[in-house]
Amino acid sequence: MEVNPIHSLIIEYNTDFPNKIYFCLIDNFKDLMGIFINISCERIGRNFFELLRYIKKADIDIGLRVTKITECCAKKLKEIGIRAIMFNVNNISEKKRETSTTFTDSILQNVEKNIKICQKYKIPVEITTILTKKNIGEIEKLIEFCLNREVVNLIIQRPVILATTSYGYEYLDPITYRKFLTFLLQKMNEVDGKMLIVLSHFPHKILLAREIGKETYYSKIAKYGGCSAGLISCAITKDGNVVPCLPLREVIAGNIIGENFKDIWENSPVFKLLRNRENLKGKCGKCKYKNLCGGCRAEAYYAFGDLLEEDPTCWL
Repeated sequence: MEVNPIHSLIIEYNTDFPNKIYFCLIDNFKDLMGIFINISCERIGRNFFELLRYIKKADIDIGLRVTKITECCAKKLKEIGIRAIMFNVNNISEKKRETSTTFTDSILQNVEKNIKICQKYKIPVEITTILTKKNIGEIEKLIEFCLNREVVNLIIQRPVILATTSYGYEYLDPITYRKFLTFLLQKMNEVDGKMLIVLSHFPHKILLAREIGKETYYSKIAKYGGCSAGLISCAITKDGNVVPCLPLREVIAGNIIGENFKDIWENSPVFKLLRNRENLKGKCGKCKYKNLCGGCRAEAYYAFGDLLEEDPTCWL
């Protein structure tokens, strides 16, 4: 099977790793025609800035995920030329794998301080959140918060990303899932041109957008979608593990310590399984949209213990 060029990569930066490991990773990513890296770091220091400059020199776009920013850091990041800085309103700790799922006033106030610093240095701001049963009723409030502060992108992730945190795996039934997606598509249409709402790990959005069949934002989103894990994107965990996506951090394709990333991307059995959707089981395997959508492989994994099983959240 032909290997797709990689489009994007998520990196959880480890300050204990020598930068030469990441330099090799970036060189491999560039060779694979990669164009965008989203990187997180809990403690920004000299080595991290050195890596960002290396990435930028390779002509790769950079998105940065941090919990807070200082004016000194913002100034340096502006000089490097990163695309945007992302702040998570769920207060996730990568070290402890713990999270808060509601948008408390203290979290929003802290985010607002960071937004002001970024905007002072004309750095675009993105906000990300993880949808849960506890905060599903607060999403509209968060959308208004972002609009009022001229946030460029609001990225909403599905709850499966919390499966390896203290919060655990949370299942959204198909009816709730479809209802919420319909609401979000409507909000996307309302804010189009002011802010972009991005649905991360929601492969079914393309099916619903086509079903709704309206113009403007619906026609845009109906042209792309589906699960990209292992097809055009993957992630590097803090331990150096190469995984299809961060929700699937238990499904390890390789490790950048002592292994070549390009070789992992092209030859990993895990990625080869994901790239052939004839391997899908259950209703995903029988679905006429399997090559367009593919279902969420993380939902299948945590619901059934099988990466290739059907997505239990699909309403079809």
